[in-house]
Amino acid sequence: MKWYVYFLLLSSLLLVSCENIENSITNPASAGDVKQALYLPPTPHYNYYFAPVAGKEIAITIGTTYLDKDPVGNHRWWDTLKTIRSKYGISRVFIYSDSTCAGPYDLYWQMRSAGFSTSQITYCIIPKYLPYYGTDANIQARIDYMLSQGVTNFYIDEPLERQKRYEDGVEDNNSRATYTEVVNWANYINTQNTNAKLFLGTFTDFVWNSNHTNTIDTIAHAYYNIIQQYGNVYMMHDDYAASNQDSVWARYRNNYKYNGQYRSISNFIDDSLDINEWGTHFVTANNLNLQSICYYVGNSGWWGAFQDFCDAAAQHGWLDRGNPAP
Repeated sequence: MKWYVYFLLLSSLLLVSCENIENSITNPASAGDVKQALYLPPTPHYNYYFAPVAGKEIAITIGTTYLDKDPVGNHRWWDTLKTIRSKYGISRVFIYSDSTCAGPYDLYWQMRSAGFSTSQITYCIIPKYLPYYGTDANIQARIDYMLSQGVTNFYIDEPLERQKRYEDGVEDNNSRATYTEVVNWANYINTQNTNAKLFLGTFTDFVWNSNHTNTIDTIAHAYYNIIQQYGNVYMMHDDYAASNQDSVWARYRNNYKYNGQYRSISNFIDDSLDINEWGTHFVTANNLNLQSICYYVGNSGWWGAFQDFCDAAAQHGWLDRGNPAP
């Protein structure tokens, strides 16, 4: 009789344990603290290692706001940066410093610790962005610091578009920049290091009008004239919603030149597209012989989509896809 009672008790315990395990799997909220400790990204339909391809560069924008949304969490930026370099074959990172950042250089050193060289880092100048910027002297100090570390690529996001909206009273945007300011920064960077490059992001289409050859009465012509003054200035298209994005890329490629040399060698791709849309853009990039594509991290769940993006890049010769990750 005893053994029968013991058997019933043991069976009940096993049944309860199995129900708890099953419940924690089907209903993660019931797992309590375990769920917090084991936070995992959405499982994609594949999980491969990717590697860079010679002559092609896949870049990504990085800012503290975006890193807060990654699967690692808790500001463990180094882990994420190391992963995108070693697992996904990313060979360039754009530093975006924002109001949640303790300082723009902290993220820079996180990138260096994760294995990115100075030649793989693009430092984003954010004009008039307080409290880290605010004056030309502060911006110059940050440019000097990055140059002293060996960083030679710099970026300003839509400076003249933001300035125009500010002048029209549409928005009070502190990251605006005047034509003269952009010219001065291009000149300063070129003076300090003749090998340094300044990339300007823009969503303005290039429509040439011969009557305006010598004027800067449109944003596109203003950018064109800046390039003619300084051979170290390059353009990057970032109008992700444009239905004619690929044809705009072609116009940039054919018109933004300095002494016959192309000054549109890279563009942005948005994180909200699907694998087929990314594929179309990679086909255009190949046809135009572009050197770099930058994955812009917006507000979507970028980590899961990032694997699809890398797969699209691999399908069109921009990354090598290796063995499945463990």
